[in-house]
Amino acid sequence: MAQVRRALPLLMGERWFAWNPAAAIVGAVAAIPAVVVAFSDIAAAAALGVGVLPAAIVGIAPLRRQRIVLLLAGLLIGLPMMLGSLVAPLPVVAVPVIFGLAVGAVLLAGTARFARLGGLLMTLAVPMVGVGLSYDTVGESAELTALFVGGSVLVWLCAMAVPEREPAAGDQPPGSPGLGYGLRFGAAGALAATIGFVFDFDHVGWACAAALMVMRPVRDVQLARMTGRVVSVVSGGAVALLLIESGPPAAVFAAVFLLALSLASATHGSRFYVTPAFTTFFVIMLLGFSNPDDAPSRLFERINETLLGVGIALFFGILLPLLLRPRPARD
Repeated sequence: MAQVRRALPLLMGERWFAWNPAAAIVGAVAAIPAVVVAFSDIAAAAALGVGVLPAAIVGIAPLRRQRIVLLLAGLLIGLPMMLGSLVAPLPVVAVPVIFGLAVGAVLLAGTARFARLGGLLMTLAVPMVGVGLSYDTVGESAELTALFVGGSVLVWLCAMAVPEREPAAGDQPPGSPGLGYGLRFGAAGALAATIGFVFDFDHVGWACAAALMVMRPVRDVQLARMTGRVVSVVSGGAVALLLIESGPPAAVFAAVFLLALSLASATHGSRFYVTPAFTTFFVIMLLGFSNPDDAPSRLFERINETLLGVGIALFFGILLPLLLRPRPARD
């Protein structure tokens, strides 16, 4: 726990809503293909927006040589999704895979040599395996991965034009919260996936991903992410549904896509968990525009599974540690 306490000053020092003007411009420029396509095919434009999102929300590293991570962003998200879609047809395999990867990522984050890799797996890759459970075939997730890779290349090219700056001091990996947290983290993802399989959710991975994305070893950080995810999912989904239901001119869709990708990029680093607003917006646009009658039910499904995942994370991340905490001995 001492390692977790050392992470608190960094976490508490983040702004609730960060704003990076250079990143806003990069996001806007990377949105141009989606904006152009929106005038002829809204659904295809939404797909292009989805492709840009992973790299757009990574943030622009101070040094250009560090920005190679933008090129890798599409693969870092897409490949775990493909793994999830590979095991999705076999729930008896998928659930243990989620649990094992989650525990392993936490333990890896506690090693001196692979701390950063473990942290990346814990906060990004494992939740993306959960997302992949929503796909029936590897081919579907592979198509999305191709969009991610293309979007990552575009964002990287745009980001290379941003001037370098001095790296911030004290950027050290916070360390592992320990095996106990790893077991609870894995159990949260496994339970969410199990519920999705048992009740035959249309998108098994949504609740699983929500649980894994909001759960954190620091209580205050998790509470902030839980609140942020619910508010952001409802907000982003509502905007998408409003656009679909109202059917404005293509220019309005194009302008909103441009604004969404610019904001997603510029607000990277916000302590308030605003990213799900943009991911949900594009997901509902992608799922609902071609079938407007299904759009409200898709949003309802998204919100319900988000609440389920957040509730599971609340139990394993906050309530269970309180229940397991040793009580002081009575005199």
